[in-house]
Amino acid sequence: MSISGRDPYPRRDFEHEKYVSCPMCGAWFVRFELSYDAGSVAPTIGETITGAGGCTGVVTAYSLDSGTWAGGDAAGVIELSGVTGSADFLAYVDNEALTGSSTFAGTADGQAIQKNYGHRIPYSQAVQRDGKYWCISHHNFRFNKKDRDEAKIRVEEID
Repeated sequence: MSISGRDPYPRRDFEHEKYVSCPMCGAWFVRFELSYDAGSVAPTIGETITGAGGCTGVVTAYSLDSGTWAGGDAAGVIELSGVTGSADFLAYVDNEALTGSSTFAGTADGQAIQKNYGHRIPYSQAVQRDGKYWCISHHNFRFNKKDRDEAKIRVEEID
């Protein structure tokens, strides 16, 4: 039981359960956001970034927030997927040298932070319909009216 009096989510009894994604909630996926500075060469999408400590991740997006690549003082944020070598939702360390598999060179400006997107639904709390799994609230929202409209109405005529 949490401080608020509600069960934390996901509950412990769902710990080893299979999870599914609702089409309306969006697929669940993980990304790491890593701030960098002292960038001298821009990364490319799909490039693998490796830290001196052994963490690796694939670039899915990046931004240049200040400085220039030519000046060697580029700073911004890199979004990474498939990060390995991380622990406790954190990866890389502050001032760690970063190298790319093809072009990127820079320094970590703090730790990369795990970001979770979408919604994971425990299999036991999902409703399967039309070949998809739905969370209960979206299933009810999408299909209750349809089910009511399609329900057969029995009318007996009186002579």
